[in-house]
Amino acid sequence: MAVWMEPSPAREHVGGLIKHFRQRTGMTQKRLAYETHVSESLEGAYERGERIPSAGFLIDADRHMAAGGVLETCVKLMEQESSRAQYLEWRLLEAEALSLSGYVDTVLPGLLQAPDFWTRRFTAVAVLPRRAEERLLRRGREG
Repeated sequence: MAVWMEPSPAREHVGGLIKHFRQRTGMTQKRLAYETHVSESLEGAYERGERIPSAGFLIDADRHMAAGGVLETCVKLMEQESSRAQYLEWRLLEAEALSLSGYVDTVLPGLLQAPDFWTRRFTAVAVLPRRAEERLLRRGREG
C-alpha cells in the first residue's frame, strides 16, 4: 500500500537539486529518466518531491549530469526520509487495523455461531422478575 505524503522540505530540496542540474546540463526529464533507468513520470515525481529518490538514482544522476558529488551526498538524507515514509505507512496501517478490529468486535458478534445458537437466541422467552426471584431463592437454598 503506497502512502502519499505531502512533500517534505528534504525531498523538495533534493528534487530542486535534481531539476537544477538537469536543466544546467540541458537534459530533458525523458533523457535523464532513460540514463538512470527509471520512468519519466518517476523522474518528474522525484523533482517535485512527491517520491523519494533511490540511492542508485541519485548516484547515476550525479554521474550523468556531472553534479560533482552533490546528489551523491543526498543519499543518506533520502534514506532517513525513507524511514519516515515507512513509519507513516505503518501508522496508517495500524490505525486501519485497529478500526477494523473494533468494528468486527462490535458489529459482528456471534457471526460464526451454529444455527441452533441463533434459534435459541431469538426464541428465548424473557424471564419475568418474579420467576427470576424464585430461581435465585432456589439456588441459594441448594448452594
